[in-house]
Amino acid sequence: MDITDKKVWLKTIKSADKVLFSKDRIEQFNGTVNKNIFATSKENIPDFDMLISSLRTLTARYKKVDISSVESEIRNASYADEFALTINRTAMRALPIKNFLFSGEERDIDRMQETGLEIGEALRILLKGKRWAYTESPFYGGWVKLADIAIGDKETVKQFAGAKEFFVVTGNYVYTIPSINKKISMRMFGMGAKLVKAEGRIAVSGEVQTVQRVVKLPVKKHGKLAFESALVSHNADVSDGYLAPTRRNILEEALKLVGERYGWGDSFGARDCSSTIRSIYETMGILLPRDAKEQEKIMLGKRFDFSQMSLKEKLKALDKFQLGDLLFMKGHVMMYFGKVNGTHYIFHNFHRTYANGRSIPVNSALITPISVPFSAEKTARSEIRTGIVMEE
Repeated sequence: MDITDKKVWLKTIKSADKVLFSKDRIEQFNGTVNKNIFATSKENIPDFDMLISSLRTLTARYKKVDISSVESEIRNASYADEFALTINRTAMRALPIKNFLFSGEERDIDRMQETGLEIGEALRILLKGKRWAYTESPFYGGWVKLADIAIGDKETVKQFAGAKEFFVVTGNYVYTIPSINKKISMRMFGMGAKLVKAEGRIAVSGEVQTVQRVVKLPVKKHGKLAFESALVSHNADVSDGYLAPTRRNILEEALKLVGERYGWGDSFGARDCSSTIRSIYETMGILLPRDAKEQEKIMLGKRFDFSQMSLKEKLKALDKFQLGDLLFMKGHVMMYFGKVNGTHYIFHNFHRTYANGRSIPVNSALITPISVPFSAEKTARSEIRTGIVMEE
């Protein structure tokens, strides 16, 4: 059986093209999950003493890391209330430090990495230092390099973030067309990213044609936010607006990510378990929380409590699930993929598995049996504690 053949999985779906959630339900859900950063009140401004305390903890744990510049960055930061758009794909960090901070011999889990940000993400700046700013996005808060953002007025940022005419990246990654202008040339966008439409068409042999898509990119000019038009190939894997929230579309999007690298907190420009699931649903306009523990709490779909079930009861309950439904164990989210030849399968982006008496790095998004082991005693199947059937 070729587990990447979509025909295999389409056979397991009862109604592949059924719309799972109405637009009104999606809009309502998104409003409860994502913060309105343009609201008047400022929240979650970090305390300076707390940040310095965190630094001292770092000093004890990572003795080789020089954090004097980080402490200086924090102590010299000032309170702000400004708005910005990201102009590069960038990282949001727990502290204003660019160093990878790994635990022990581990070289994949960077403890300072919070999440990744696409180009064009709206941010509210709460603290501003010399090189970093503490910011809030609608779905996360953390430190971002000032070099990767452009500050503009509130209304301009708000209008761009709320643009109604846009393309959505439905491939793993999409690039703008090469240009002599480096600010708009070969800019990368990941699955689920929004590309705001710009005015303009291309003249070919005297006729105006839409050979390429014209998109509006935020850039920095003279230190401030500005916009320039860039081109995306006509055959780029993007959708004109959001995809319909159907199991067929979920399947097709998930298969595009099979084999992709695992990246804790989106380290290395990759995705972790929760951002993989979030990216897939984002193509349909469903904006899930960033972290697995928050995704597990969502009030969307129909919930199942697996925590008190026996193994036999869990397997029976899984027969009610279809491709695209979500399964959770502590700290990990998985997408149910289907049952074939009596075996339940899941799609997930995970760090390690267990075999031959030891932990083995995987660092990939894969379709696996639900019996995939994480230790000598624990499997995905044994550790499932919550399930969500993703439909109204």
